[in-house]
Amino acid sequence: MTADGTQLRFQARTDGPRSGWFKKLMLLGREYYYDATRFVTHSGALSPRHLATLRALVTMDTHRVEKGLAVPHPKPWFGKLIVRRVLHNASLYARLDGDANVCRAAVDAVEDYLDRNSELGAPEPEWAAQIRRAVTGLHEQLQPAGLLGGTKTVSRETIHKAGRLDSMDFFTSRYSIRDFAPEPVPQERIEAAVAAAQHTPSVCNRQSWSVHVFPRGPQAGAVLACQNGNTGFGHTASHILLITTDLRTFVYPGERNQGWVDGGMFAMSLIHAFHAQGIGTCCLNWSVDSRADRRLRTVAEIPAHENVIMMLAVGQLPEELRVATSWRPEPGHVIRPGRIRQVTNQDGAQ
Repeated sequence: MTADGTQLRFQARTDGPRSGWFKKLMLLGREYYYDATRFVTHSGALSPRHLATLRALVTMDTHRVEKGLAVPHPKPWFGKLIVRRVLHNASLYARLDGDANVCRAAVDAVEDYLDRNSELGAPEPEWAAQIRRAVTGLHEQLQPAGLLGGTKTVSRETIHKAGRLDSMDFFTSRYSIRDFAPEPVPQERIEAAVAAAQHTPSVCNRQSWSVHVFPRGPQAGAVLACQNGNTGFGHTASHILLITTDLRTFVYPGERNQGWVDGGMFAMSLIHAFHAQGIGTCCLNWSVDSRADRRLRTVAEIPAHENVIMMLAVGQLPEELRVATSWRPEPGHVIRPGRIRQVTNQDGAQ
């Protein structure tokens, strides 16, 4: 549409299949059915029946308690149902031999909750005694492991000092690398990048991501053969990383796309973490149809409950190389002023 509102009609060329409208619609339906079936099968949207979903529920409620305590003026004894539920689910998860640190974080958060409410001096409700008994019971099940949950105090100076970048050069000097040096990337450098990327925000701190690592050679080659954007350079990468997210950590229908969001954010953090170490990366797109996704799963051992977000080629930088210019528009073309639609109430008044 032009600036004066005139509707433009044109037919641009694409590299997609040249099939009829009805056939394209059927293909789209097949792909949406594939995604929906996998989400319904593996997520907790219908029923929280997986141990990983129980872990996610504990983590979600732990984070809800933490968020409530992190606001400037917490409401006294907020979230009665949440506090009770997180202790119930944490106790159940502990009995099922779940990750003890997840349970410890829940206990730490609730203890912080009790301490903060005591500091506020608000009258203690009757149900608080039940919470204290539940916390004591969980303490008997778990070994201490330091502070894993709750809130802590940090200073603005600490954040500024640790997070300061001297210039925008860190971001503008990152390129997609398609010419890697032959030296391999040491495993400890990969682990360091993943450790940094694990601080990526995620929905209610669920951290659903995983990184499958395939070294150069037959393993990386088998995975690369399933992706069509690495011709001419993929084989030179030290490692191919496969970034996935766990569908079992999502429990509401509205979270059907959340794995793509969290996984994408984690992937960008991982890319920046490698860049900070002077290691090159190239994103390898995985926007594919269901047939390609199935093919990859026959080649690589990817759990059925994991969605593949993308591949990432990782390697050392040669002394000199060519990169794509990849022009970027000015920020003014991206930033849009927020606009609110005119709201009409039930009486017709504006």
